[in-house]
Parts: sequence; structure tokens; C-alpha cells
Amino acid sequence: MIESHPLSPLARRWAAYAPLWPHDRNALLALPFTSRNCAKDGYLVREGQQVKDCNLLLSGFAYRQKVLANGGRQII
Repeated sequence: MIESHPLSPLARRWAAYAPLWPHDRNALLALPFTSRNCAKDGYLVREGQQVKDCNLLLSGFAYRQKVLANGGRQII
């Protein structure tokens, strides 16, 4: 078990819901990924932006917001 791998938390979470065989876990941990840190109040994806990647939040929290016509934000 490779606990220092960045995708280990995902493998643990999936294994809590269903059996994750060693070859499945190894395949998951072998997936290509890019790790990045997001600044506080930073954006993962902006409204209307073309999405090319799948984001996985490993720690912290995120929320979804909509920019209103008056420039305000609505948390949704």
C-alpha cells in the first residue's frame, strides 16, 4: 500500500464503499495526474470556461458560485 501517493485518499474512500482489488488500486494509482495548490478564494473553473481536465479535490473545501448582474456572488 502506497500511502504517500497523492491519489491514496481517493483509493481509501472507494475501498470503503466496495472492494478494491490490488490490481484495481494499482491501476488507479498509475493514472496520470497533475497536482496543484489553489489559492484561497481562487478558481478551479470559471463560469463559461471550456473545461479540459477533471479536477479532484484532495483536501480542503470548494463551493460553487454564480456572478450576478450587479457584480455580486450567489453561492449555489
